[in-house]
This record gives sequence, C-alpha cells and structure tokens, in this order.
Amino acid sequence: MTDDDSSHVPSMTRRTALKTTALSIAGIGTLAGTGNAHDLCCCIPVEDCHHDMQTYAGQFTLGYEDWTLEKSDWDYNDFLLTVDASYTVTEAMDNTANVTEMTLKVVPQARGGGANHSWHLLFSGDLLCSGGTYEITVKDQSGEPIGAKSSDGSFEAESELDLEVFPDTADFLTDLQNGEPPEKFDGCTMATEMATISLSFDSPCTIDLPDSELLGTHGEGLFFDPYLHQKMDGTEIHQDDIRMLVVPEQWRWPLGNVHIADAYADVSRGHHPDEYKCAKPVFESSDWYKSRNILDSSLVTECTYTADDFS
Repeated sequence: MTDDDSSHVPSMTRRTALKTTALSIAGIGTLAGTGNAHDLCCCIPVEDCHHDMQTYAGQFTLGYEDWTLEKSDWDYNDFLLTVDASYTVTEAMDNTANVTEMTLKVVPQARGGGANHSWHLLFSGDLLCSGGTYEITVKDQSGEPIGAKSSDGSFEAESELDLEVFPDTADFLTDLQNGEPPEKFDGCTMATEMATISLSFDSPCTIDLPDSELLGTHGEGLFFDPYLHQKMDGTEIHQDDIRMLVVPEQWRWPLGNVHIADAYADVSRGHHPDEYKCAKPVFESSDWYKSRNILDSSLVTECTYTADDFS
C-alpha cells in the first residue's frame, strides 16, 4: 500500500509513523512530544487506548462589546476574561489532536459595561464525536468551590452542548470594574469568582485545537463558541462577531470609552456615517495587540489575575 492509499484505511486501524508530534497552541507557540508508530486510537473507549497521553496547554483572552453595533464604543471591556486551557491527547499532528479530556480555567478580568450578562461555552454536535461528562466548578477568592453555582452532567455524541458557566457577571464584578474611564481608573480589582470547566470523552474526539496564528481576531479559529448573552435587551455575541475580540495571550485592554483605535497603532476606524466614535475597528495586522503598538499607556490597563490567585 502506498502513502496515497492510506487515506482509505479506517481511522480506527490506521497506523501513522511519527517521530515527533507537535501542536501549536494559542499563546505559547509549539509544544512537542515524541512517539513511535501506533494506532490513532480514534473511536474506541479511552480505557482501551494504551498509548502515552500527552498534555498541551495555552492561554487566550476574550473581550466583548455587549450592545448593538450602533451602540458599541469598541473598548472591548464590557466583559473580559482570560482562559487557560489544557488538553489531554492520545496523538497530535500539526494542530489536530485526538482529545480525551479538556480543562478550561476561566478568570473574569473586567466588566466595563453596566449591563448584566450570562457567559456560555457552546460545543457543536459536529465536534462531540463521543458522549462524555462535564463538570463546572465555580470558586470564590479563597479557592473554595461554591456548590450552588457549580454543576455536572453528561452529554451525548453529536448533540449540541451549551454550558452556562456564569449565569450573571454582576455576581463577581461590579459595574465598570477594571473598565472605568482613564481619569477614574485607580487600579485593578480581583473578581470574586472564577470557574473551571472540564470535559471528559468516552472515546477520543479529533479536534483542531486553537492555534496562535490561526485563532482569528474574532474567534474564527476556536473549536467552541464562547458567547455572551446580554440580559437587558437579549443581545448575543457569538464567535466570528466583530463584538467578540480574541487575543492569544494576556494583553493591555483599553479603559472605558476608549476606542481601541485610539489605544493601538495597528487598529483603525472603519467608516461610520453618523458618528466617528462608533466606527467599527479595522485590525490591520496579526500582532496589533503587542505592547509595542500601544499609542498611549494611560489609555490601557492589564489586570493579570490567574487561577492561582484564587486560593
């Protein structure tokens, strides 16, 4: 059988010779592990998969505008959080991996808008090739689980899974917290809650994990939809919406009412027929968020709280 014929072999029995398995994850570049030729271990129970497990990890930041396009001021701090993700895989090639478990540690950083929201993780049925279980653990600042806000359950293969992680963002960040206008900002305040979300698959699922270069400014490269539901008028901000901003690391976000184009050199304003302030941003480079592109440091902040601070 030639290499060209290998695509016709069922994935459950296909063998791939690997000297190095490498994966580029958002925020940390490429991680690599070594392995010998072996089955891809797809579509069989995890307990029957005897290959060495490998763990990959990365971090990214999510920022949101929580009103309609016409009302957005484009500071992207109406709700802002960081996500530390880790994945246990049986095999990885480029950015595709057979995932058995994943854990997302989510730390709210700012709530610069006055609206209340709920924050969700939406996994499509196409992604979930296997059934499994999930667990959401919400912790207070001391690291103690909050039982009333934590949950667990199971999911079925090829069925959509919508997890409401934070039912109300006002529970742990007050109005404008860490998103005040520059003249009123007097330092960072730690949120009173964070969450850990864990998914475990009955059989490994092949997933394209986030890539720091292909993540997409608005989350196009994410394999899940981290959407925000604004409770006042029902606005929802989903993946690939200009009101969702994804940065493949922690970054210094604009303070309240600061258009992101006023804070970063590689962001400009698009056309708006009525009001210059409300013109949609245009991101002109892939590394626009780097500190070297900041125009005025007094217009941005960075509250670098991590999951380790909740202990």
